[in-house]
Amino acid sequence: MATTPTTPLPRLYAGLAAWWPLFSRPEDYAEEAAWILNVLGETLGHKPRHILELGAGGGNIASHIIPHVPMTLTDLSGRMLEISRRLNPNTEHFEGDMRSLRLGKTFDAVIIHDAIMYMTTARDLVAALATRARTPRAGWRAGSASGLRRRDVRAARPVRRTRRE
Repeated sequence: MATTPTTPLPRLYAGLAAWWPLFSRPEDYAEEAAWILNVLGETLGHKPRHILELGAGGGNIASHIIPHVPMTLTDLSGRMLEISRRLNPNTEHFEGDMRSLRLGKTFDAVIIHDAIMYMTTARDLVAALATRARTPRAGWRAGSASGLRRRDVRAARPVRRTRRE
């Protein structure tokens, strides 16, 4: 499903993950989650039916979206997913690297929040965005939310680019 990371996880997401709820409280994400859900609805032209979050961490943002839209949550850190499972118990969780994760499912929308900051090379960023581009339902409009053009988004097909693009 996903490759093993080549670099170790930051300590906060590994051995210190149990402390995460002390640093990052779910209630602090309510306003941002509402904004995300609103932007997705405006971009799609309808409320999403199912959302994938790559790099969901402790599931704080998802905890506010899930009452409105089902989600599937992924993260590289199994320990962070343990925290998310406690917060979001009836939600699918998958451990995996957003650069190579392939779930074989489609979603109306994909969220990559602050976990994108760990994509520190162009290669990593392109790989993460390729995962994102492989998951939407056919006909999904990325619009201004992601900057991708409709022809770049194809359900279950990789995005191919030439060097000139």
